[in-house]
Amino acid sequence: MSKKICLIFRGLVIMGFFFLSFYFFRSLYEYSISNQDLLEFVLRDSQIWINTIFYLISALLFWGIFRFRRWTLPVVFLMFLGSTIALLTIITLYSYESLFNPDFGAVIHVLIITIGGLAFILRKQFVGPVRRLFVQVPFFMVYIPLLFLASLNLFFPDIPEVDDSDLAQLQSAPLADKDNAYFLLESIRGTIYSPTGDEKERYQDFLTGVAWNKAEVDAILKANAETLDILQNAAKLSRYDCRDEEGYCTFSQHLQGVRLVSLLALSQIKSGEYKAALEDVFDVLDLGQMVMQNKNSGFAGYIVGFAVKNIGLTTLQQMVTKYDIPPDILLPRISDLEQYRINDEILEHVFIMEYNGQKKILKEIPNVKSFYTQINRALRDMAEQTRENIKISHIQCKNLEPILLEYKKKYMEYTAEIPIWKLIFTRNAVFRIIQKGASVDYTKLYTKRCQQNALIDDIRHEMASRAIQSRE
Repeated sequence: MSKKICLIFRGLVIMGFFFLSFYFFRSLYEYSISNQDLLEFVLRDSQIWINTIFYLISALLFWGIFRFRRWTLPVVFLMFLGSTIALLTIITLYSYESLFNPDFGAVIHVLIITIGGLAFILRKQFVGPVRRLFVQVPFFMVYIPLLFLASLNLFFPDIPEVDDSDLAQLQSAPLADKDNAYFLLESIRGTIYSPTGDEKERYQDFLTGVAWNKAEVDAILKANAETLDILQNAAKLSRYDCRDEEGYCTFSQHLQGVRLVSLLALSQIKSGEYKAALEDVFDVLDLGQMVMQNKNSGFAGYIVGFAVKNIGLTTLQQMVTKYDIPPDILLPRISDLEQYRINDEILEHVFIMEYNGQKKILKEIPNVKSFYTQINRALRDMAEQTRENIKISHIQCKNLEPILLEYKKKYMEYTAEIPIWKLIFTRNAVFRIIQKGASVDYTKLYTKRCQQNALIDDIRHEMASRAIQSRE
């Protein structure tokens, strides 16, 4: 009976060796047909050398096992433990069907477990010294860390799929191109004349009210007459909907364009064209509001829309405080100004869009289930942060300061550097590093929102006071 078991044992060892050879030569073939650049070729060759060394050590082990050498027993029992953990990991993290997927190598794990079990039964048949350090030491140095990592994968799995239905991105109704301000604003790209050098400094002074030169201003406006018409027409459209295929819109021309409209408004009010001046400065506010509420550009669109509105509001404040606008023109605009406040809904949409954008990026990363790459845990953390941001966006400005101090503290803790030695023991380390790099401190976003809303309140109050004084 013992001889039959020995024959079966040796047959399994031969099968194991052939399976190992199959995986080794398959990896060599995959490397040979891959199209890679020079750096990848170097890395590829390094990997081939590592695979070759590991294969030679494993081949020597199989030969020793085949010949019933006692020094192979510690190695066999360690491999038995590793394959057992590997099979349990495949079943736990994936499914029973994965055992039949050749990419998981379940067959060779089953063979090793069987060989290990038979080696224990036949342990008295093994002869020779227990030590063969030049084989055992390199093997243990490679295999024990791999066994440790495999154990982490088994005992610290990912969490179930996250329910983030409350953060689903709302789809806006289709918008016809003729109603979309995006195309008009894109058409002014490269057509705007902007002063340079000393003229650029004077241009900024014109916008801030520090200085004024009618001839220079008229020349700038004349050179941009066509652009100004396009911007005024864009402000009258219903919505701004970025149509870039990747969802990334460029906004530099928006800021350049609205400065021109603000300059036109200041020129008009200096000429006594009060109604036209207010219409133009409210066009700037309309453009900013549309860009800020854009459904496809998220945080970037919000920031640019905020900046556009700020240009319009500071221009309006300058007009209201420095010029005597007739009350019949001023009063109707007081109520109009209320619609430009940044409300909770705008910020909530920005946070949801940012979450879905980051989620899409994470989903594109190959889902290798391990202790260091747990996508569901990463998505849960992202979803919790997004919900926290939305919650803060609903808090009134007067109660915001202590909340932001706590928020800032948590942000600093979350983005703190993780020591390299600690990464080995850090769950979901890969996604933690990715998320840390993509994290945004929204403290200024909240404070700037409050500042802009306060500016709107100040302007409305000033408009009302001026209108009442003019009537008296």
